[in-house]
Amino acid sequence: MLYTEAQTRGGKTHYYRTRSVRKDGKVGKERVYLHKNGFPMINIQNRRKRDHYSALHKAQVDEDLRPLIERVLDAYKKSRLSF
Repeated sequence: MLYTEAQTRGGKTHYYRTRSVRKDGKVGKERVYLHKNGFPMINIQNRRKRDHYSALHKAQVDEDLRPLIERVLDAYKKSRLSF
């Protein structure tokens, strides 16, 4: 079974992708932490990758961060823990 688990410690909420595993006749949990450096991971769909890479290029070459920020926020809103 695969599910998302949230735990709150020290006022911070930590999200994990969890699956049940059986080892030596016992059932346990295998967790994958869903944050990196305090930021949530996002899912960029294949059909939107070209736009994302274009926004990355503009951020690096033209120093225009607005398209990248808009794309990342949009991807975050659409993929928020819906793996």
